Amino acid sequence: MRVLPSFAALRTAVPSWGRGEAQGDLFLDLSWFELLAAHGLEHAAADLRLALVQPPVPAAPLCLPLLAAAGGLHSLSNYYSCAYGPIAPGADMGRLAPDTWRAVGRALRRLPQGATLRLQPLAEEDGLLQAQATGLRAAGYWVDRFFCFVNWSLPCAGLDFDTYLRGRHSRLRHNIERGRRRLDRCAAWGVEICQADDARLQPCLDDYEAVYAASWKQSEARPEFIRQLVRLLAREGSLRLGVLRVDGRALAAQLWWVRDGRACIYKLAYREDAARFSAGSVLSASLFRHAMDVDRVREIDYLSGDDAYKREWMSHRRERWGLVAFDPWRPAGLAAALRHHAGGAWRRLGAAFNRSGVPAP
Repeated sequence: MRVLPSFAALRTAVPSWGRGEAQGDLFLDLSWFELLAAHGLEHAAADLRLALVQPPVPAAPLCLPLLAAAGGLHSLSNYYSCAYGPIAPGADMGRLAPDTWRAVGRALRRLPQGATLRLQPLAEEDGLLQAQATGLRAAGYWVDRFFCFVNWSLPCAGLDFDTYLRGRHSRLRHNIERGRRRLDRCAAWGVEICQADDARLQPCLDDYEAVYAASWKQSEARPEFIRQLVRLLAREGSLRLGVLRVDGRALAAQLWWVRDGRACIYKLAYREDAARFSAGSVLSASLFRHAMDVDRVREIDYLSGDDAYKREWMSHRRERWGLVAFDPWRPAGLAAALRHHAGGAWRRLGAAFNRSGVPAP
């Protein structure tokens, strides 16, 4: 394993990466990690550790993007990340066997910051989470898992929008129909879905930011990250930036992308003073229709959150988890493990007291 200090060094080490068409999960793409390090995190350049690994069996290399923190390493991820894993273009994440992760774990234990690891968020259904946990244990780490967030998705291969909508709860259908009737009565309105890096991109992005600022959402922590993400998606042709306008004024906006047959819903907002139009639901319906009938995706993914409205649109509930690993043969790793397990025991004790009706300590 080699530890590289920058993405420029990684591109030099593996020049074939990043040259092909956009495909696979954006959150595991080299371009995503570069963008996150440049615009989504403070001090990422100084803390970056890119672990370039050649698996023990003949296979393409993989890179685990990490950040060095006090006493350990953690994944190059934050609140903008809805998945995490190695950069391995073209690889099936579920086929990266525990032996691969054992080799990775042994190499990480030799690093100065390798006493503790924290990797998140990880998908359970593709086998990557279990393979990582098994491999890291075989490498000598003590491994535990923790819950990150709920993920809702909709398998929709071969399904058209009208058929889909007829199968949803009447509450959702009536909300969309009622919103459209109110929009029809009040003024001229329409939906634009911006997909390309052309003259319409900046006006749509401006409308998105204006709607977001006027919505119930907290202020964007890193607005430049979102701007650069939109431009990246537009350049590769995967952007689906939807804006609903009434008389030229944007009432709702949503940031989606479509990659490899999967539509991802990343950001959505509507103006609070326009709630009576159900503008968010009407815009969602337009984007769902586009994803199913035009893009013909096999899955639509709400990415993160267990909000009630997401359950109305989706059908399958999944969970995203994190892994924490400790090297018990190093003082920092052992101390961190003891703190971690002591904290877990204390929380379980408190929960037991609460269930028994006795006040928690």
